[in-house]
Amino acid sequence: MTLTVEAKQKLCQSCKYIRNHFCTKHGDEWRRITKRRATCEGWGNALQPPKDSEASHRVAIVVTCHNYGRYLAECLESVLVQTSAAAEIIVIDDASTDDTPQIAAQFASRGVQYLRVNNRSAILSRWDGVLNTESEIVLFQDADDVLPPDFIECGLKEFTDLHVGVVYCDHQHFGISDRLTNFPDYSKDRLFKGPNFVSTCSLVRREALLVCDAWHYGGSDRDMPEDYWMFQRIALDGWDFRKQTAVLKYRRHKDSRSQTRVAARKNLNYYQSHGLEYHTVTLFIPLAGRKWMWERLSGYLDRQTWPHDQIRLVFCDTSQDAEYSSMVRQWIVSCDYSDVRHFKMDAGTPGLADRNRRERVNYYEVKNAVCKIYNQLRLMLDTPYCWILEDDIIPPDDVLQRLLWHFHHNVGAAAAPYQSRFNNSPIVWLDDGEFKKRRGKRADAPKVGEPQLQEVRGYGFGCTVIREELVKKHMLPIRDKWQDLDPYFFSQIGDEWRRLCDWSCACEHWGQDQVYLIGDD
Repeated sequence: MTLTVEAKQKLCQSCKYIRNHFCTKHGDEWRRITKRRATCEGWGNALQPPKDSEASHRVAIVVTCHNYGRYLAECLESVLVQTSAAAEIIVIDDASTDDTPQIAAQFASRGVQYLRVNNRSAILSRWDGVLNTESEIVLFQDADDVLPPDFIECGLKEFTDLHVGVVYCDHQHFGISDRLTNFPDYSKDRLFKGPNFVSTCSLVRREALLVCDAWHYGGSDRDMPEDYWMFQRIALDGWDFRKQTAVLKYRRHKDSRSQTRVAARKNLNYYQSHGLEYHTVTLFIPLAGRKWMWERLSGYLDRQTWPHDQIRLVFCDTSQDAEYSSMVRQWIVSCDYSDVRHFKMDAGTPGLADRNRRERVNYYEVKNAVCKIYNQLRLMLDTPYCWILEDDIIPPDDVLQRLLWHFHHNVGAAAAPYQSRFNNSPIVWLDDGEFKKRRGKRADAPKVGEPQLQEVRGYGFGCTVIREELVKKHMLPIRDKWQDLDPYFFSQIGDEWRRLCDWSCACEHWGQDQVYLIGDD
C-alpha cells in the first residue's frame, strides 16, 4: 500500500507504539520516521487490522490471595472447569496468616502452582504473577470471586485483532448483594472520567502488561483501586478494550477490599479517588517572542510545584526570532523537566501578539494565528489533562494542583482568572453573548468572605486546565461570526460540562512596562 507522508503521520498518531511523540518500536521521533522510512507494519495494517486467532492463545490465571483461604477452593474449582482450559494457574499468596497455603496445596496435583510473597500490595502481587508465567494472555482473579465455565472461551473471542489489549466483563454480585452490573462499552474518555468499569478480573494481553508503567504506582489502594490505575496506564499506551458476554460471579462481603475502600472513599474527592495526583499533565505554552517576559516565565517554570517529572512541557515557538529561540533552548538544557518539546511554527507576522488588536488587520491575523497554534495542541495531546499557560501570565506556584482539585466527572475545565490588558475587567464571562449585539457578560471577582470558586460559562486560555477529550473534539477552526477562539471553544463543548473559575488563583498578566492585576484600575 502506497501512502503519502501525511497519511503515514495520521496513522502514526493512532499507533500504540507512539508515546511522547516518539516511536517506541523504531526508536525515533515519529515525524522523521514517516518521512524517512519506506515501510512500517503499522501503515500497512492500520486500515485492516491483522487478525488475532483466539485459538492460538495460551492463558495464565493469576489468583491473588491475602487471608481468603475460606474462598480459595471454590475459586480454583471454577478455574479448573473452564471450557477453554488455562495453560497456567498460579496462586500468589501475599503474606496470608490463615489456611491459604494448605488450601492451595490441595490443588497442586491438578497443576496449580503456589508462590508465597510478602508484598502486602495487590498490584505488586499481580506483577509477581506476570513474572512467573509465560502465556500470551493473563487473567487476574481475586481469590474470593468465581468464574462461570465459559469465561475464558467467551473472553478469547474478543481478541479479534492485535490492537485489543484488555477484555472485561459484567459482574453478577453474590453474598451481601445480588446486583447485576451493566458496564458501558469502552472509550478512553469514559474510562478516565470514571467511575471505573474495567475490573481486575479481565483478560489482558501480556505485551500490554510488560510495556505499561503501572507497576510503579505509589498510591494507596484505599484512595484509588490499583487495578483502575493499571487500566488507565494501559489505555494511555493506545490499547483497545472490549467487553465480553460471560459474567463474573463477584462476591460481596463485609471484609472485601471493595467494601472497605467504599467506606474510605466517602471522605475523598475526585482528585484522590481518580489518581489525578499521579498523572502526567501536558503543559502547553505558546511563545510569542516576548524577550522581556522570558526571565519571569522561565523562573516560574523552575519553581512551580507540580512534580516536574509529571509534566510534558511543550513550547510552541512562533517568535521567528533566532535569539529568543536560543534563550529557550539554553533553559531547556539546564532545566529539570524530563520531557520537553520545543518546536517552531510560522503563525503570522513576528511580534503580532503585542500589536494593537483594535486594528482590524491585526485582529484577524491574531485570530488566525491562535487557531493554528491550538490546532497543533490537538494533534500532539496524549495526556488526560492539558494545562494551557500563555507566556505573559504568571499564576500562583501551586496553581495546577489547586485547579485539578476542582475536577469531577462533569467538570470539563478549571481556570485561574486574569485581568484584561484592554479594560479593567477579568477575562471571565457568565454567558455566551450574542454576535454583533453584545459579548458574554463579564464576571466580577467575588468580595472578601464570598466563595472563591465560581461556575462560569468560559474564560480566556491564559491559565486553564482542560480535559483531553474536549481539546481533541472541539478545538476546531474558528468560524467568521465568532470573535475569538476561547468563546467559540466554550460554546461548543456542551452544557453537560461544567467550567469552574477559582478566583483565589488570580494571575499576574504582564505587559512590557506593567503588570495587570484583578481589582486594579
